[in-house]
Amino acid sequence: VDDCIDYARELAKLNGLYDITPENNVIGLEGQKTVAFELWEEINPTHVVVPTGSGSNLYSIYKGFRELLEIGAIDGLPKLIAVQTDRCNPIAGEILRIKPEREFTKALGLYVKDPVNRERAIKAVKESGGTAVVIKEDELDLGEKMLAKEGVFAEYASAVVIPALLRLNDEGYFEKDDRIVLIVTGSGLKGYYIEEREKFSIGGTKLKILKMLREKPMYGYEIWENLEKPMKYQAVYQHVKELEGLGLIEEAHKRGRKIYYKLTEKGQRLLENLEEFEE
Repeated sequence: VDDCIDYARELAKLNGLYDITPENNVIGLEGQKTVAFELWEEINPTHVVVPTGSGSNLYSIYKGFRELLEIGAIDGLPKLIAVQTDRCNPIAGEILRIKPEREFTKALGLYVKDPVNRERAIKAVKESGGTAVVIKEDELDLGEKMLAKEGVFAEYASAVVIPALLRLNDEGYFEKDDRIVLIVTGSGLKGYYIEEREKFSIGGTKLKILKMLREKPMYGYEIWENLEKPMKYQAVYQHVKELEGLGLIEEAHKRGRKIYYKLTEKGQRLLENLEEFEE
């Protein structure tokens, strides 16, 4: 997600466009806060469980409830609960005072290593008296399947709220009369292919990326620009993440928010073996 945010910012600058990405745009945050207004009108929740990637959605909901509190519409803030996975949890890790992880997760919408709104999200949880939950990667399927039984086709990044709710309930976190809302932000159409593609071969595009990174470290947008075959940036990003997950490439360094990747020794050996076979 970090790379996508950077790509949107660069694209806007290069083409004289207005960047409406919520992470980069205060107007986006203002729009998202209306979720809080609608929840207040419908149920006035005591708890709101929020999938958390960049922290923008969590902070926006907090901002909306904060404004309701300031005008006297509510007596107190609902407890906000941030949910992340055990693979990537820079916000939840800080709240729970555990070592934050920043590894690849199948919940792609939550794969944010350096959240733009990290401090705001942490503040929102603490001021609301809420907490955070770190779920295991193997609990993602459970959440998705339980939502499917209710007719909701959700992506992994949204389904995390189900195992989080179950765990907190088992721990006795909730009271009998609590009004709990789970935020399900993303359709399963956004990430349906992940499970099917966990096992894959090294195809032509991945080989091209490996060969490019053998020449010099490159970041996501640069890799995309240098590929001859027309391809969506998101698809290139997925190839990069899969290569990283296989241990064939790794982070070389960062310049601002740009993450440069390089070949690992394993990646170098793979290329050498493939080229020897081709000869």
